Amino acid sequence: MVTSLTTLFAFLSIATLVYGAEFNPLHHSGPASPYFDAPSQFGVPPSIPAQCTVDQAAYIVRHGSRFPEPGSFAGWQALFNKLQNATYTAIGPLAFLPSWVPPIDDVPHEPLFLSSTGAKEAFDLGVELRKRYRFTKGGDNFTV
Repeated sequence: MVTSLTTLFAFLSIATLVYGAEFNPLHHSGPASPYFDAPSQFGVPPSIPAQCTVDQAAYIVRHGSRFPEPGSFAGWQALFNKLQNATYTAIGPLAFLPSWVPPIDDVPHEPLFLSSTGAKEAFDLGVELRKRYRFTKGGDNFTV
């Protein structure tokens, strides 16, 4: 696991230097990536024509950001230890690495749970879909 994380870190560092601002390493980090909208496919816009009304929509989405699984977190800890014990200069979007610490306070309990960021991502998606498809307000207990 540590070897694959080290390889990924090296690849992302090189790609960031080669491609500069147009390469975002967080879009190439697999399940460790934060949420981002995928590029539009086939020229289909996300908006609906003004004369149309959507009465149902089905979305297949992944959960919002969550804490890493216990096995993945062990890899994070190993990578953290390597970063803390190495001599290097991190630049650009990776400049945060020397001061980075694993974001888990309660190791036995937090892994696998939705993070506060993930809960906000899920809420924001619901708000976006209600606005995009002009769904009715619903009940009295609704906040946007």
